[in-house]
Amino acid sequence: MRRTASVPTSAWPVTARGVVTPPGVWALVVPGVRVVAPFVDAADATRCALDLGLRPEEYMALPFVGLGRIVIL
Repeated sequence: MRRTASVPTSAWPVTARGVVTPPGVWALVVPGVRVVAPFVDAADATRCALDLGLRPEEYMALPFVGLGRIVIL
């Protein structure tokens, strides 16, 4: 994951292996650990979290809001 300080505080660009994820998809975010993306919807991200053995309080499913920008809280 690459973070760039020049973006708005509401989003961070996420580039994985040279591919920038477009808006309209979801990411599974494990704070301080990793970002897994893309997912078609939040339900797919939740299923992946369950497959990884994560409890609901250990992850967030967040939408991409712009080209390669994921919502942050």
